[in-house]
Amino acid sequence: MFTIIQTTPDELIFSEKVRDLCRSCKRYGKSAACPPYIETIDYYKKAAVQYIRLRIVYKEFFLTDYKDTVDAGRKSSLELHDYLLSERKRIMDTGVLFVTCYGGGSCKACKKCVIPCCQPQKALSSLEATGVDVFSTLQKFDIILPSLIKESFYRVGVILYD
Repeated sequence: MFTIIQTTPDELIFSEKVRDLCRSCKRYGKSAACPPYIETIDYYKKAAVQYIRLRIVYKEFFLTDYKDTVDAGRKSSLELHDYLLSERKRIMDTGVLFVTCYGGGSCKACKKCVIPCCQPQKALSSLEATGVDVFSTLQKFDIILPSLIKESFYRVGVILYD
């Protein structure tokens, strides 16, 4: 079960240093939904505040539920990804035209990423790739995420909509 915080987009904290971490990712330059192929932080800052509502979606995942950390990373990302896409569809089905989502970790919609993206309707950029400081943003709501993965870890995504 995902936990949801309903708030406004101005609660998001953006940081260049978060986005810069993407350069150390093994998927850097290999995912169409991540840097260097996506827009700048300034773009995402300006876009976010044009929406009226923000849902922060998160869930704790336990390593004991997976065979290894690679399996845990992939399956947890996909679970969040699928949830965000289903919520986007549900919100749009109510007549809302403007809905966008950002997931946790690099997009894993396809087994093999193709640049440019061949399934943009399914692709989600990572929240961190947009420059959102997930830790600082959640601290505003008295939620402190551990920075080290031990027995569990969290996946966090957002839904922006009018």
